[in-house]
Amino acid sequence: SGGGLGIRPAVAGEAASPQHYFQEIIDGSPMSALFVSDLDETPSWPDGTDLFGVTEQLIGEDWLHAGPYAYCGNVGPVRLPPEVEAKLRSDALAANRSLGVRGLWGLDYL
Repeated sequence: SGGGLGIRPAVAGEAASPQHYFQEIIDGSPMSALFVSDLDETPSWPDGTDLFGVTEQLIGEDWLHAGPYAYCGNVGPVRLPPEVEAKLRSDALAANRSLGVRGLWGLDYL
């Protein structure tokens, strides 16, 4: 699905199919982070990746007349506790070292 459209809870005993997959529902606040990366280290980005900002995703908001899993937009900026921001930066750097992304890129997470 794109934007949460076509998502529904599974029915007990329902079999998987090539057109569908099961995804666990996990509690948490859906968030988005925006990064910029240049794999060459610079004085302003000593590790080659920098966090631009974090926003909260709006999903399934009744006040926006959205379905239960529909994406409705993002709001922010959101300030994270220092330990959460440090973990986010560390995970993003590890991901980018593996993937080699350059430029702007985003990460959605809970």
